[in-house]
Formats: sequence, structure tokens, C-alpha cells
Amino acid sequence: MSEIVLARIAAWEAAGLVDAATAERLRAAEAASSEHEEPEPTAATGRPGAASSFFGPPVSLVEAFSYLGAAFVLAAWAALIARVSGQAAGATRDWLFVAGAAIPAVIFFVIGITLHGRSPRLGRAAGVAFAVSVALIWLGVTLNVDIFSDGSVAAVAGAAAGLVAAVAYRWVHPSILTEIALLATLTGLVQAGLLFVNELLNPAEQLPFGGELSNPTLGEAAIASAVWLVTAVVIGLIALAESRGAGPEAARRASLARFWAGIVAVGGVASSLSQSIYDGSGISHRVVEPWIADVIVLLISAVLLERAFRRESAAYVLAAAFGVVVALTDFNASYLAPASGIEVALLVEGLLLIAIALGAERIRRRVRDAPPSGDEPSPPPPGDEPSPPPEPEADAGAVPS
Repeated sequence: MSEIVLARIAAWEAAGLVDAATAERLRAAEAASSEHEEPEPTAATGRPGAASSFFGPPVSLVEAFSYLGAAFVLAAWAALIARVSGQAAGATRDWLFVAGAAIPAVIFFVIGITLHGRSPRLGRAAGVAFAVSVALIWLGVTLNVDIFSDGSVAAVAGAAAGLVAAVAYRWVHPSILTEIALLATLTGLVQAGLLFVNELLNPAEQLPFGGELSNPTLGEAAIASAVWLVTAVVIGLIALAESRGAGPEAARRASLARFWAGIVAVGGVASSLSQSIYDGSGISHRVVEPWIADVIVLLISAVLLERAFRRESAAYVLAAAFGVVVALTDFNASYLAPASGIEVALLVEGLLLIAIALGAERIRRRVRDAPPSGDEPSPPPPGDEPSPPPEPEADAGAVPS
């Protein structure tokens, strides 16, 4: 309901131009017309809007300086811990680092709980506090376990602790930032788990010219790719659950999760299949032929495009475009650059990036502007066509032509 129209109705009533009953009818008519108005296409209505509105209302000057001041305070604390621990030795030094991460993690948790649910801007600040707390918990547990265990065990423990905290914070305070913390810790846990399994199945070997190296096998690369694809499916299910929530905030979280799922699928498979193995002389070879790996990544991008049209989400389009860039760049560096020279490879790479950007933008607009499924009116069944309106009857005294 327009506040300007209401003010005018009140002024007319006060001046005696309309009576109370007429003013009430005008207010009711204005309220009815406001309910049928088309909302502006902004992020608040869940429709495409400015990219800056993805995280909520615009950042005010006070809010920006508050974030900057908190960053300086945290940096001062880190510098203090580094200086004090540098004067200590042994286990005391290690425990100082653990305490240096644990204390601010608790402080940021308290800040997040205090700011939660007060206003959109304070809610965003709560999300920032929770995300920083998750990062500090991740770091603190990793440093703590590293005191007693070396290798990837500490990385797995730290990522697992961060994931537990992120799930709890996401449940308490659903927001884009807590969603990012959840997806980041989940991805980090999968990465740490793969490193842990790789250390168990494929221990490092001493190279003849010095140093250690752990050569992956084709089977290990295939298993790692499958793990990343399963992780992407899990994140896609998280996006599906988020899309069933109410409000534009849930829609934004679903879009973020879909984009993250696509990036995990493309990046995980590409990194697993592009690993190199070294022979005894130190010469490296790809564990999978580059063109085979590139074809697999392109197939994943095609699946993401299908998901984009099926779910009517442009987030999958961006992830698919990233996959095309990764595959074509790898093919360019593996085959075209050694044969034609670096200048030709750079030119081709630039033209590819421009073409992919333009193509992705066209596809994104088609997905965005596609009518929602089920909204198109179905044709009437045979025999139910509307009858034409009756012709007006002639007046009784009219003379027929």
C-alpha cells in the first residue's frame, strides 16, 4: 500500500472533502490494488537482481568500518600469539597456537548469538561472526591434533570439527555465510579424507635424486573422481532441500549450493585425472591422457547444463562454463602450445574465454527467462471450446435491412 496515497486520503478526510465512510472505501480500494501489483525484480523477491544484493541489504559505512576494525583486532591478536609463541619452546609453543585460535572462536560465536535475529544487517554480521568462528575452530582443532599426530590425520580432524560447527551454526542462523561455511568444511573434509586414504594406500617413495614422491595409480584417480562426484551429488541434495524453504534467502542459498556442487564436480574430477606420475629418472607422465580427461570434464559440463534447464537455475550454467574453460585450457596447454608456440596458445585461449563467456551468458538468460514448468495453460479438451458471444438482439421497432 502506497504511503503517499494514504497520506492524501487522510488529508482529504481532514479537510472535509470526503466523509469517513468514503475515506475507508478509498483505503480498502488502495489495499486491494497493492496486493495485485507486480513486485520489482530484486533479490528481495527471489528474482534476478543486483549481484551486490546476494548477501542482503547494501553494506552501510558503519558496517564496513566495523568489519574492517574487527579484522584489525583479529590481526593484532594473531601477531601477539606469534610473538609470544616465538619466545616459548616445545609443547608450550604448540598450545599457545591452539589457544590463539580457540579464544577468538568462542568470542565470535558469542557475537553471532548476540546479533542473531535482530535485523537484516545485524543478521549478516552474525553470519560473518559464525563463519569466522568455523574457520578458527577448523584451524584450532587441526593444530591441536597435529601436536599428537602428523600427516593428514590432523587435517581430517580439523575439517570434521569445522563441519560439525558449521552444521550447528547453519541450523541456528540460516544465511548465505553459514551456508558457505557448511559447504567449505564439507569440501575440505572430503579433500582431507582423500589425502588420508592416499597416504595409507600409496606411501611415499624415495627418489634416486633425493626427496619423496607418492605416485597415484589410474585406479586411485578413478576412485577419487567418483568420490568428488558423490560429494557433488550430496551438495546438490542440500541445494534441493534449501530450494524447498520459504523466502528469497532460501532461494539464494539453493543457488549457492548448486553452483558449489557444479564446481566441486568439475574441479574434483579435473584435479584427480590431471595428476602426474614420475618414473625412476624423474620424467613425469599424466596418469590419464589429457584428451580423455578433457572429454570427461566436458561430459560433466553437459550434465550440468541439463540440470540448469531441468532446475531452471543459472548457477549450474556458470559451473558448466567453468568446466568448459578447464577442459579446453588443458587441451590447449597439452597439445596446441607445444606444437604451435606459446603465442598461438595464448591467442586461442583468449578467444576461447571470450566465446565461452558470451555463450554462457546467452544460456544463462535463456534459463532465467524460461517460463516455470507447469505455469503454461493447457489447451482445452475437444468439444469444450468457448462458444462465441451471442449477437445483440434487434430492437422491437427496428426495421430489418
